[in-house]
Amino acid sequence: MRAALRRPAACASAVLLAVACALGCSGSGGRDAPHGQPALASHASAAADAGRPGSTLPGVDSLAASITELTSRTWGGPRVPAPARSARPADAPTVARSAWYPLRVHGGPHVSAQRAHDALDALEAAFAAMHACGWRLPPLDAARGGDEAFDLYLVPTPDGAGARADGLVLGAFLDTASTFATVDPAVPERALAACVTDAFAQAALLARDPAEAATWRRATAAWLAWRLTGQAGCRPALVAAQRGAALGWIASDAAPPESPLALDPAPDARDAPDARDAPDAADAGGAGGALLWMGLDDLLAHGDGAVPRVVWEIASQRTWEGEGLRAAPSVWMALAHVLDAMKRPLDEVLPALAIDRYFAGPAARSRYAQLASFAALPSDAAVPVFARPTLGETRAVVYAPFPGALGPFGSAYALIDVRQAPRDARVEVWLQGEYGVRWSLGAVRLGADGHPLGTMQAPAAEGPNGGYLPVELDPDTAGVLLVVTNLASGLPAPSLPGPSPFARSFQLIVALRGDTGPRGAGAAPPRSAPDHAP
Repeated sequence: MRAALRRPAACASAVLLAVACALGCSGSGGRDAPHGQPALASHASAAADAGRPGSTLPGVDSLAASITELTSRTWGGPRVPAPARSARPADAPTVARSAWYPLRVHGGPHVSAQRAHDALDALEAAFAAMHACGWRLPPLDAARGGDEAFDLYLVPTPDGAGARADGLVLGAFLDTASTFATVDPAVPERALAACVTDAFAQAALLARDPAEAATWRRATAAWLAWRLTGQAGCRPALVAAQRGAALGWIASDAAPPESPLALDPAPDARDAPDARDAPDAADAGGAGGALLWMGLDDLLAHGDGAVPRVVWEIASQRTWEGEGLRAAPSVWMALAHVLDAMKRPLDEVLPALAIDRYFAGPAARSRYAQLASFAALPSDAAVPVFARPTLGETRAVVYAPFPGALGPFGSAYALIDVRQAPRDARVEVWLQGEYGVRWSLGAVRLGADGHPLGTMQAPAAEGPNGGYLPVELDPDTAGVLLVVTNLASGLPAPSLPGPSPFARSFQLIVALRGDTGPRGAGAAPPRSAPDHAP
């Protein structure tokens, strides 16, 4: 690639040589040149001091390279480092080789032949399925593992499954890396297929877009493993992802890694996690992003698996100059573009998914799920509710501050009990959020058994006036679910270092109004705070 990038400079050298000779650079060195030409001669002389030994005109190559750099297109956007080069595992000879596909499985002395062949079966299934679905597969690796076949190593792996890079593929039109996959040989038999699929998918995604955030790769690999094996990656953490709904769908790469291999985690989740204190919890081994892909695919493509593949195709990029890799377009950018083309903007889809993910987990909620993938989540995969106040004749106003911060595209939930409210009353809700981001406020009227009776959505707004909703109550309404989503003020960049700049907090003001009270968004929220939500 570097040789290719030098060609314009070499071509420019020949042109500049002709121009220099025409201007009288040879012979007298330009002493007899007209006014203005000695400057050119002096520049050429200065460049010659650092010239290449043996060149036709020393210094012209450097001058040509400088002019080419000034006149060629340069990328002024964000950059990320290329993936670190990883050495292939030592003492891991080939244990099993595919007779159908360019695939090999390596293992150490403690890996049995049966284990290796089971891993190969899973690797062949993942390879065939991803190829049939149109996913781009890893490129040939220049025989780094013994031949040009893709290599899977059964070696100790902190996350159970992962992908590593040998380096960038020089000469590829788009940014591409040579990759291999690793799976911990200690994973249980029941998880082997999911772990192998997870590792292979991560390697394929790292190869096709080495500049993308590792959290997006883990998310997509977990989603692919879920589609192909029924288990969302090697560390299925859908429960933790649901409990971390306030932190957003995709974490930052700057976050520290999760705990070592844990195939059945059951972490305790706080009711109000803070995105500024725990930016890594949103990832949960990629499960948060896997949930996003599940919901988007169900909502937009009826579960045919096309949405993530199309988004990843658009997210590929080419870095033609400079150090590092272009960080754009990212998966978030590509996703926003796809949704805009479908006339379903991100600001509309994400609040809808935030409401849909509430109806997952316990049977009392999941029986009313609108999306099949959310309905199939484990029974304990419930989003937390940070406030559960009761409104009635003895309590007409509630202030409910959120005890944390919402990450970008994170959501928080409050459940208002209105069974003691007078007939024909209404609940008015004001959202007051911190500056710097846009806010979404949604409300769902619930029946006594928790089934949704109707949904309202306020227009996205910024700052303290984050939204207003008047919810008319009827005799069938027993509760009102309030859903707040942080829509940020731009697309997150999880591949860039540092915490997200979009984490913000908010408070809800909920008032019970009679039939004679003021109506409409112009009605001011109550000024006093007689009590707070629990």
